[in-house]
Amino acid sequence: MRAPGGISSTRTSVGVESLSSALEFYGDVLGFDQVRSPSQGVVAAVVQAAPGQQIELVEGGTARPDTLVFQVEDVERWKDHLTNTGVSAASTSFGLEIVDPDGLVIRLESD
Repeated sequence: MRAPGGISSTRTSVGVESLSSALEFYGDVLGFDQVRSPSQGVVAAVVQAAPGQQIELVEGGTARPDTLVFQVEDVERWKDHLTNTGVSAASTSFGLEIVDPDGLVIRLESD
C-alpha cells in the first residue's frame, strides 16, 4: 500500500554555535527568508530557501547533516555574488561548494 502523499514541505534541523551569525549568513549571504523567529526560551529560528524548503537553525543543537545541496539557476552568477560578499567558493564537478559559519558544507548545483 502506498503512502497517501500530500507532503508539502521539508524542514531540516541544523545545530549552530551562534544563531545570530547563522541568520546573518543564511539571510544576508544566501538570501533565505526568516519565517519563524526565536520564541521566548527557545534559541532557534526557521529560514526558507524557497517555498517548502526550510532549515531550522538551533543554537547549541547537535543535528548536523553532512552537506546541504541546493539547485540554482545560474552557478556563475552565484559565484560572482559569493565573491562580492567575501565568501570563498570552491568549484566542483557539481557546481560550487561553500562553508557556513559552523563548517557545514553547502553545495550549489545547476538545475
